[in-house]
Amino acid sequence: MSKIPSIEPDQLADWLKNEPNKTILIDVRGLDYKNEKIPGSRHIEFTELCGIIKKLVKEFAKHNPPLLRVVFYCTFGRQRSPSGAYMFYKKSQIDMPKLDVFFLEGGLDGWKRKFEAVENMIETIT
Repeated sequence: MSKIPSIEPDQLADWLKNEPNKTILIDVRGLDYKNEKIPGSRHIEFTELCGIIKKLVKEFAKHNPPLLRVVFYCTFGRQRSPSGAYMFYKKSQIDMPKLDVFFLEGGLDGWKRKFEAVENMIETIT
């Protein structure tokens, strides 16, 4: 795989609703990590991601039930989340070859445009 596929907000919302324990959502925003996030997401700054990918792979490999996918997102889904997803994919395939890796099309901005009027789809960061 040379290009990481993107996932549309509707598809991600479906996975989070119907298979919440089989999808990990990673928010790779940095200084722009403020105000809001997608519920259930884990914040790991893009600048820190490379240094902990091996640790994450080991953690995710032990996940029960087994993970099906990891989805990365940033503010707009143009640079950090595709890059982070690609780095993760490259280092995870030896231990987790069946794991699918995606980035969220449109990032948090696209998610908010799609779901701003839907309850419990955007979480306030405290």
